Amino acid sequence: MDDFYKYLQVNQEYAFKELVVHNAGHTHIKPDTVYPPGRHPDHHHFSFGQGRVIDEYQLIYITAGKGILQTQSGGKFEIGAGDGFLLFPGEWHRYKPDIRSGWTENWVGFKGNNSFLQSSEHLLSRKSPKFSIGMDDRLIRQLSNIFEMVKSDFVGAEYVLSGSVIFLIGHILTHLKRKELKITSQTDEIIMTAKSLLESRFSEKVNLEDIAGQLNISYVWFRTYFKKHTGFSPYDYLLNIRINHARLLLKNSNSSVKEISQSSGFESQQQFSKTFKKKTGLSPVQFRNH
Repeated sequence: MDDFYKYLQVNQEYAFKELVVHNAGHTHIKPDTVYPPGRHPDHHHFSFGQGRVIDEYQLIYITAGKGILQTQSGGKFEIGAGDGFLLFPGEWHRYKPDIRSGWTENWVGFKGNNSFLQSSEHLLSRKSPKFSIGMDDRLIRQLSNIFEMVKSDFVGAEYVLSGSVIFLIGHILTHLKRKELKITSQTDEIIMTAKSLLESRFSEKVNLEDIAGQLNISYVWFRTYFKKHTGFSPYDYLLNIRINHARLLLKNSNSSVKEISQSSGFESQQQFSKTFKKKTGLSPVQFRNH
């Protein structure tokens, strides 16, 4: 890809304020080259000695070479190919490639309230701005698509750009979350199978330890990773399936409460009524009357 960068003129009437893309670019910095290049506008240019503060977010992904990043809140980080970092508005920072290797940088700058970033602060934050995702083909393709849209700047491109950058950050956060929880494609497959078994057998008497045995895993592993994937323990997940099934029958059938409790997998009508009220705030009869 040829070097390029572009700073967009943003229409102040643009309605989507959650995220507005302001600039993007791709630059290959050769070894023994002065950095940063002097081609950028004054409000984005900086000297490494002084660093800088900007009024936007910048997401930077390095696809070749290595260098360093230093920020006010996070300190100093070594950056290599497959690493990236998020610069925050109002946060002093500086970064540069290693003089012997140079690097290839890809970036997109944006503004907005970005509540989705604020809710994931422990994954990507001022104190932890670096992410290591490797040479990710999907990330590289998404950045290439963003660059093409920025170059063409067609009517309505701002909407697609906003969605594309949200997708880009979502992909990075997903990778970081899975890495934090030590989740692999193999655990994905096991948990998907477990969910399928629970969804197909909810009306029966289910022994969760037997489910784990069928999957050739310990119950402790099953319970731990099931909750990491779904946010629920296996037992709570099963209860939710049963309660949702009962809700549908209470709304759309003339079956008695006793019949519904049986078809939903509860051992008794009393257990069903108690669990249903705990989950919904209403007894089965109150729910039906509503």
